[in-house]
Amino acid sequence: MTLDPDLLQRLQDLAGAPPMYELPLDTAREGFRKRNLLLDGPQMHAVEDLKIASGPREVPLRLYRPTNASELPVILYLHGGGFVIGDLDTHDALCRSLSLASGALVVSVDYALAPENRFPAGLEDCITAFRWVQDNVQSIGANPAAITIAGDSAGANLAIACTRRLRAEGASSPSAQLLAYPVAAAPDRGRASYRDRGSGWGLTTETMEWFWNQYIGDPSQSDHPDAVPLLAGDLDLLPRTWLLTAEFDPLRDEGIELGSRIAAAGVALTHVHEPTANHGFLSQGNSVSLSERTLRKAAGWLVEGWG
Repeated sequence: MTLDPDLLQRLQDLAGAPPMYELPLDTAREGFRKRNLLLDGPQMHAVEDLKIASGPREVPLRLYRPTNASELPVILYLHGGGFVIGDLDTHDALCRSLSLASGALVVSVDYALAPENRFPAGLEDCITAFRWVQDNVQSIGANPAAITIAGDSAGANLAIACTRRLRAEGASSPSAQLLAYPVAAAPDRGRASYRDRGSGWGLTTETMEWFWNQYIGDPSQSDHPDAVPLLAGDLDLLPRTWLLTAEFDPLRDEGIELGSRIAAAGVALTHVHEPTANHGFLSQGNSVSLSERTLRKAAGWLVEGWG
């Protein structure tokens, strides 16, 4: 197996750049932001920036509307970035593409980042955002029976925890979830995917360890099931799930194991493993044909489920 040529070119374009974990935090965030701003997303019928209160914080949201129709399905999107980097702009192109391909409203969440706000602050923001969507379905023109939660990498981790928390509390919760190469466990150099794919393919072992240490401030929280989905004993609470894993990804094995556990818990699971992709490839959108095709697979699964 070899990496998709377009994705390989993206890696070569970044060759020689200093590792993220060696950079000042603001520099790492701005570099990630600038790279992703080079990606173009499709035009929307409307895009609106909002802010909601989450405890002492204000959480920015971005609402993508593909058409002027009402009663649209809605996707709450939680961006990746290791819980440390990423924002509304870094995932703007992906959210636009997902909205257009699925015909759904997308609400992107700019949750609190670590280390300024460590676990579980970002998760609490995501739960607040989901409840805001529920409370405002009529005003935003959404269908309350078709609310999906989605995320990539750290965002997929947060999506799982958000859904589990809501369902455990007996609250209304997402009817489906879309998970791309999730952070399902603490970094583990003993996993084969960390040994085989932990360097040279984009996300590295050292960067993942840096992310995790920023996110989990209290070592006693490092095995909390809200931070480590593989340690959750209530995966049966999850709704139907679409899971994406990538071969050239240090998170490959934990994602595959998570899929097996979700299926064993009796949850309807569609698992797509992309043998020529690396971590984060879905964000490349229409600039990489593999990324665009995979995003359309995810959107098609959602549309089929919405009926």
